[in-house]
Order: sequence, then C-alpha cells, then structure tokens
Amino acid sequence: MSRLSVSFLSICKKIAVVIIFALLIMLAKYVLFSESRPASNSEEYLVQHGIKKGWENELIIRGVALKFPAGYPVNPYTDRDKNIVKGRADSVETSIDVNSDKFMPPKYASGTVQIRISDKGSEDSESLADYLKYTTKGAGSKVENLELNNYITAGRGGWANLILEPFDGTKTPMGGRIIFSCNGKSLSSPGGCRTSYQHSSGLLVEYFFSGYSLSRWKEINSQVVSFVDSITLRREI
Repeated sequence: MSRLSVSFLSICKKIAVVIIFALLIMLAKYVLFSESRPASNSEEYLVQHGIKKGWENELIIRGVALKFPAGYPVNPYTDRDKNIVKGRADSVETSIDVNSDKFMPPKYASGTVQIRISDKGSEDSESLADYLKYTTKGAGSKVENLELNNYITAGRGGWANLILEPFDGTKTPMGGRIIFSCNGKSLSSPGGCRTSYQHSSGLLVEYFFSGYSLSRWKEINSQVVSFVDSITLRREI
C-alpha cells in the first residue's frame, strides 16, 4: 500500500473518531436535557410559568393578558423550554363546566369543554374552504334536530370523519363560518368534536367537547365565547 493511501486512511480514521465523539457529546446533552426537563403541566412546569393551582392566575400570550379566576385549571405551554418566562406562554389550556347555569370550573367529565388559547393560527375563510374541499365530497344533508348540516366526508377518518356546520346563520364573533370536526363512525355514535375561532385580540381559540353534546352546540359555543371574553383583560403595550 502506498504512503498516500496510508495517509488517506489515517485521515479518514481521525475524521471518523471526531464525528463519533461529537455525536456522543450531542447524545449526552440530549439525555441530560431530557432528564432535567420538567414534564408539561407538572408542578415544576407550572411554577416556571408562574402558575399556582387553585389561585387566580394571569398569563400573557402574544401581548394579550388573560386572567383566570381561582379554581380554573391553567395549563400553559411554551414551545421551547429555554424561552419559558414567568407569566408568559405560547398557549394555554383550560376547561369549563357547561352543565352549570353559568360557566364554572369543571366538575364532571360529561359537561367539560376543553379550551385552548394560542398565538398560532387565524380565522381564514379561504383556508377553511380548502379544508372542506379536501375533506368532503358534497354538501351533505341537514340534520334538523341539531340545526347542523352534515357533510359527506371523504372517509379520511380521525377528526374529519364527521364534519358539521350550522345552517341557522350562527357565525363566529368575527362573522366567519363555524365548522365542527368530529371523530366517530356516525352521528349515532360520535366521539369528540372540536372547532375554533379568532378572538378580537388576535388569539386563536379552539374548544373540544363530547360528540354526545352536539345537541347543545349553541349553548357550548355561547359559553366558550363569553368565558374567553371574560378572561381577556387587555393587550400589553
């Protein structure tokens, strides 16, 4: 073997050793980071965001201040752990009990509506039209007792397995269309349902509820909108 070949092999071995060493360092950092990283919504994670369970809490999302009354669950989330700051988050999840006369902290699973407020997404009529075009085959039929139009879906399963829209003229606070995406095989055995709208503050509001509560969609929508309005204090200057 020539000296040139030996030299080349030696260089390759050195490069390989350097690469392996670098990968080991990266792996070690990942393991250490994973072990030290608090789980989302753990006590430590909540403390890092300045949240106290059972207390009145205030959280700022994209410059919008939200104030949660005592007793409501407040589960903040920040995309990157290094960006966690007390009193701030990229999104937050809470829930209300729609079985009560007025929105209250959840007591029973059957009446619980999960609400997620985030700085990601917007109410876009064109995107919604594209979504319906992709997930449905036709206008479907009216379900008179629900006052919802049941679209014929493209059979993609998941959340798009059942798609419904009010035909009574009910709109989002910004005047957009309300679309309920539900899982489950049919309206006789629905799973969970969800929809979203954009708040006047600019934040996106998503809410999730049991498909068996579809008959109460007007009440649920009204309570969610009222609740989010009530906790939205101001836009930070």
